[in-house]
Amino acid sequence: MQTDATAPPEVRRDFARGVRDWLPIVAILVAYLVLHELGTTLEKVAHVDPQLAFDKFVFGGTVPTVRLQRELWDPGDPHWYDYAAWLVYLSHFIVTPTVAIVLWVRAYPLFRRFRVLFLTVTFAGFATYVIYPAIPPWLASQRGDMPHTVRIVRAMWLELGLTDVAAVFGEKSKYAFLLKGYDRSPITGIRVADCVFDGVAADDVLQSVRDLVLSNVRVNGRIRNERITR
Repeated sequence: MQTDATAPPEVRRDFARGVRDWLPIVAILVAYLVLHELGTTLEKVAHVDPQLAFDKFVFGGTVPTVRLQRELWDPGDPHWYDYAAWLVYLSHFIVTPTVAIVLWVRAYPLFRRFRVLFLTVTFAGFATYVIYPAIPPWLASQRGDMPHTVRIVRAMWLELGLTDVAAVFGEKSKYAFLLKGYDRSPITGIRVADCVFDGVAADDVLQSVRDLVLSNVRVNGRIRNERITR
């Protein structure tokens, strides 16, 4: 008679194989999170002048990001190609794991080859980021290194209204709002409406936050209607 604590050998083998197969992928994703947290530190030594000079030399004195946004980007009125570019960006987080899962289930030899390719390319990207950190165009604009540009992906989230929060009710929490951005990449354009937070024990924690809009938000019985930038 088999007990719950005793799994058949084939089940134990499948579990061990699953851990062995997916652990490297999980590890590379954790490495991404670590590098993201190191962004502020790496920014201090990140390069901007070499790539700007190269872009200006190749493209006739104007950085292509600036020229393309002047010609193609209309604030408040996204075009079809803006949505297409946004979807391509999101596909990075969806297509790769989906392909990996399908191959793991249906074509295991191909999964192993795909995993090697994914890990190699991702590690190469991480190594480049650490060895030669570079400032992206939107951050170069914020720093004043080049003319104004928009961080299109974030702008599209705002255009779609996917940063709004509504009808949330909390009975007990330490904070009503805990939002921490970066000086180089502040949290912007969040709207919170018709929410109730009771039993809040401490003041808000807001760091590098711009245009946080509170509309009919009740915190410990007090109604808050305000726009916050910190």
